[in-house]
Amino acid sequence: MAIMMTAGPGAGAGSAAEIAFSTSGSTGDPVTWYRAAGQLDREVDLICGAVIGEVDFVVSFAPPTHLFGKLFGEILPHRYGIGVCPMWRDPSRLSGLRFGRRTLFVTLPASWLLLRRIADQLARLPEAIALHGAGPVTDATAETAAALAGTRFRIIEIYGSTETGGVAVREFPSARAVLGQWQLLSDVDFVAPSPDEKPLTVRSPRIARPAGALAPSKTHPLTDIVKVIDDRHFELIGRQSRLVKVNGVRCDLNRVENLVRAALPGVDVVCVGVQDSVRGEHYDLYHVAGADPRIAGQIRAALSRAPDLVPVPRMIHVVAQIPRTCLGKTNVSHLGAMAPPGPRLSGGSQVQDD
Repeated sequence: MAIMMTAGPGAGAGSAAEIAFSTSGSTGDPVTWYRAAGQLDREVDLICGAVIGEVDFVVSFAPPTHLFGKLFGEILPHRYGIGVCPMWRDPSRLSGLRFGRRTLFVTLPASWLLLRRIADQLARLPEAIALHGAGPVTDATAETAAALAGTRFRIIEIYGSTETGGVAVREFPSARAVLGQWQLLSDVDFVAPSPDEKPLTVRSPRIARPAGALAPSKTHPLTDIVKVIDDRHFELIGRQSRLVKVNGVRCDLNRVENLVRAALPGVDVVCVGVQDSVRGEHYDLYHVAGADPRIAGQIRAALSRAPDLVPVPRMIHVVAQIPRTCLGKTNVSHLGAMAPPGPRLSGGSQVQDD
């Protein structure tokens, strides 16, 4: 879920010290949540103590109109009296920065292309930490991590939502594994933990207050399926909206996208779960238009070669571009409108399920 902030204090039942944050509406209508200033300060202190440590300078690619950018690109440097470069205003300035200090990078998916280009400079830093918030982990992230292996450069992924704030952390490269373990932050607990795969519900003092409520809830259900390992760790199986069951076979849409990208480098692709009158659940695949009319066949062939059973898409749609929020998440509410009636290949032939 992308996270965006609307300026000004929260109105209505809450405190004047509240700040209103809104979900992006990438999968539905935007929803406003109010977070107290003390909750924001607590989250910054908690994550600094847990994974960041001491830094002298912040480079933030995330605008403060998002919770992630607000926390680490604005509140953190102000709270600890250190300098900050708001790189979200002009990312091209990165190559002109003079490094040499212990630096925190507040990253978005697209910013890893820039970090990869200056990997040699990053390798010379006395210490560097890159926070990866909401949004997919890209190939450029892995390539940057590989180029900086053995240096004092670390990548930390933060799991959470607009409603809960930060819930758990883990260090790359385990972040790329579907079943990589997450560790709960110290003020977060499981609600009714179970070894079975089930939706994650957490208890935390940093849960936001929904618009219209007198106070925030003490617990909140997230839209992710997890497997609890112990009282502080879990494996993320997948977002509920990213898991579909086709003819009894569970299909992780994140994995489908990764398989296609690995087989067809440079092809921008996204999968969307759909209701199907025959199978109940299925998914459609969207890819950016290209000159090669064979792409749909290549996509199906790539999925058929997976080591385990991966259902092929119900339909393959060609679009001019994949609409995304600035945090890199697919704007599903805009995606369907971009596909022309009757999904077609670049060469014009209709594509339907086999």
